[in-house]
Amino acid sequence: MDRPLRFYSQTMPPTDRNDSLERLAASLRAERFDVVGLCGIFEPDERDRLVGEVADLYRWRCDGPHERGLPIVDEELAGGGLLLLSRHHIASERATIYRQYSGEDGLVNKGVLHARIEPAGCACGIDLFLTQTQTPRPRVGGSVAAAHEAILGQVAHLSAFIDSCRDPMEPALLVGDLDVDPVSLKASLRGAQDLRPATRPIEALGFSGRLHEPAWKAERRDLSGRRGLELSLNTLTKRRPSVKAVRRAHVKLVSVRCLQPTSGPGDDEVSFELTATSGAISRSDLTGEFEDMAAGSERRSGLAPLVVEGLLGKLVVSCTGREHGHLSADEGLGGSVIVLEGDALASLNGAPLERVMPLLTGDGGEYALRIEISVE
Repeated sequence: MDRPLRFYSQTMPPTDRNDSLERLAASLRAERFDVVGLCGIFEPDERDRLVGEVADLYRWRCDGPHERGLPIVDEELAGGGLLLLSRHHIASERATIYRQYSGEDGLVNKGVLHARIEPAGCACGIDLFLTQTQTPRPRVGGSVAAAHEAILGQVAHLSAFIDSCRDPMEPALLVGDLDVDPVSLKASLRGAQDLRPATRPIEALGFSGRLHEPAWKAERRDLSGRRGLELSLNTLTKRRPSVKAVRRAHVKLVSVRCLQPTSGPGDDEVSFELTATSGAISRSDLTGEFEDMAAGSERRSGLAPLVVEGLLGKLVVSCTGREHGHLSADEGLGGSVIVLEGDALASLNGAPLERVMPLLTGDGGEYALRIEISVE
């Protein structure tokens, strides 16, 4: 790396907003962080004001998540309150909305933003995730018990989304406002490391890449009347995978999770096809129908692993899905593909990879297919 990469994250304070935004904008111009992740900016005017004041410094940004919620005027009540600013090129971005909530959180679109940045002088891309979870003590309706259940559902949603977006060969960083027990969260997010100084709640988790190992440093900062967290990525260590030849791959569908059902009425009845291909050799299998799939539903798969013999240096795994309507024609859920070759394929020698296929998002749904890949 040419120089350390600096990240900053905070939740905006609930009061003195004008003063806080002014102080934050001035601090961002002075500090010149590489990436900034902010939670709690639900008002478009506040977001646009801050973006405008630092637009020359942060050329790339994403915000939300967004979803129009009023059927008559087709307008959004409130976005997700997340804003991600980057001085580096954002190669791809995605977002998802949590479907579990209690109390006033039902009036906003809390969820997760994902951005893959490509910093100049860095040996690889970095996947960034920004989120704000359910408030643990709702003030308007809801209850502490219901909020706890919502948080559990949101963490499962977050885990599937991260695994579907990130490149497991490269490092990733999760920042935000997470009122979640550290041990429980790290157990749900595979391979995560707590990067936050030892005070609650969790504000940052880092993920190692199979081909690049990051070295992070965390430090408390206060730039606008609210404690934030600065993280520095100081070095990236290249890992050397096994040189043993890879001849055979096993690809198993582990489970299917519904993050959001399709746009039609009621729950979904869905099925999926998983395919593994190398050169002219291709293996595939179909699941049966999974019934009553609603947001948060998960089903284990009974499919036997697909075995591909004689790998020719590249493994392509793809999946497709369909939603089966009883009163209308079946609807496609779309498809997704991942490709493993070279060092990425060799890194699986003796270390199976469990990940989620890129989300299937056809017909308004969001489906996460968790797979396991091993080689020999």
